[in-house]
Amino acid sequence: METPLRYFLYLRKSTDEEDRQVLSLPAQEFEVQQIAISQGLIIADTVSESKSARKIGRPEFARMLARIDYGEANAILCWRLNRLARNIEEGGQLITRMQDGRIKELRTCEKSYGVRDVLILAVEFGLASQFSSELSDNVKRGNSAKLRRGEWPGPKPDGYLYNHKLRNIVPDPQKAPIIRKLFEIFATGEYSLTSFGEVIEREGLARKGAKPRGKYSTWWMLTNPLYMGVMVWNKEAFEGKFQPIIDPALFKKVQAVLEHGSAPRHTRKQVCFPFRRTFRCSCGSMITAQLGRGRGGTYRYYRCTRKNGFCGEPYLQEGAVLKQSAAILSAIRYSPEAIAEFERMFAIRVSDGHKKVSSQLKAIGIRKEEVQRKLDKLVAGYIDGSIDEESYHRFKTELVTAKQSLKAEGRDLDRLGHAKWIEPTRQVINTLKTLAFLKPEENLPEIASLVRKVGSNPLISQKTVTFGLTAPYDSIQCLRPVFQPFPQNTSASKMDSTRVNPSWCG
Repeated sequence: METPLRYFLYLRKSTDEEDRQVLSLPAQEFEVQQIAISQGLIIADTVSESKSARKIGRPEFARMLARIDYGEANAILCWRLNRLARNIEEGGQLITRMQDGRIKELRTCEKSYGVRDVLILAVEFGLASQFSSELSDNVKRGNSAKLRRGEWPGPKPDGYLYNHKLRNIVPDPQKAPIIRKLFEIFATGEYSLTSFGEVIEREGLARKGAKPRGKYSTWWMLTNPLYMGVMVWNKEAFEGKFQPIIDPALFKKVQAVLEHGSAPRHTRKQVCFPFRRTFRCSCGSMITAQLGRGRGGTYRYYRCTRKNGFCGEPYLQEGAVLKQSAAILSAIRYSPEAIAEFERMFAIRVSDGHKKVSSQLKAIGIRKEEVQRKLDKLVAGYIDGSIDEESYHRFKTELVTAKQSLKAEGRDLDRLGHAKWIEPTRQVINTLKTLAFLKPEENLPEIASLVRKVGSNPLISQKTVTFGLTAPYDSIQCLRPVFQPFPQNTSASKMDSTRVNPSWCG
């Protein structure tokens, strides 16, 4: 006999979203209670908390999962899926419990999720984890407004102070003259970027701490158009409504010196290094690549750029980078049969969802027509005098309100019918399909591209490649894939000592 579903009713709002809550806790409870009553659900207990789900550490959520582990309930009912989790780790905890049967169902006011929907759950939890980054849209709109008003929204550069009364930057009485003098000195053309760093320090613009100013810091100061009153934001220029420190003619002269001093030298034809600009070293510098000669020919090596000073990390052959990257990616590599099953389940879910929405919209249309017929009869009855004025106004208010409610219900249903998980899920399946048929030794650029696409914090240290997986691929590891490792019949010499092959450069 199948175990009946017993639900924990979970309610959550963020303490830092007090003025932006979609629904407060009482409102959420009312909505989900209506669902429970209408569908005859068994509620084991109600769990509520006021805490953000962007980071792990919600005590009531953790206690609820522990109670589920002890068998007090085997399902969860909540208002929206993002009330349960907005980070991958807690989303993975829910998915794991669904796979081993401790949680039979996650139900929201929109739809329900069973064990067959874990792939969709992984994508939706991955999307929910991006909520924090989406909040930056508000900041971007504010920055755009400031830029249009001529106010600088970014950090103030050397030579400027922020005036809170004007809500803009103003020249620093002490540092602005030094900035002007430095531009004039560099415009003479007698200094390189390296030697000019010493001039900056000597003139009194020392950096915080004992670390000397580097070439990039010097170049950034000399190419910053803010000093001539031009704000460049996301490659778009805006007129600044603040006092410039230098005039455009001097700025242009400095750019000419920089351009002349950095004229490109003749170089040999570039060699393609697929993993370059992909990994970082343990010291924080980027990993670069170079060719090396040894027994049997020329090989590719990856090493630290040593931009942060001395680094003792050893070199690593490209073949080893490829082999270790492929091994990490195998955590999300499914067999072609498993991917075909995913596609079949995905198509069924999308088709069923569209059919259900279409059927519900049709039913709403029929109800709207019925309400309209009642309105027409009501007006006809009022005109021929069979209905008094008071009853007419009362019944008309009820019918018009019912019609508006049906319109709103139809709009909401139509909007939810085009669920946001469909396209991201399709992209995930396509990525998994690409990975399933890749042969690492023949598709090195594609493996490197996949590392950049799905990899999180790629690192090379002590000849070991490590990287995590970005959302939602980190959740996909929880789906118990039918692992089909990368081909193992490739010889060690072929994988570990990858020679230069022009065909890899595409």
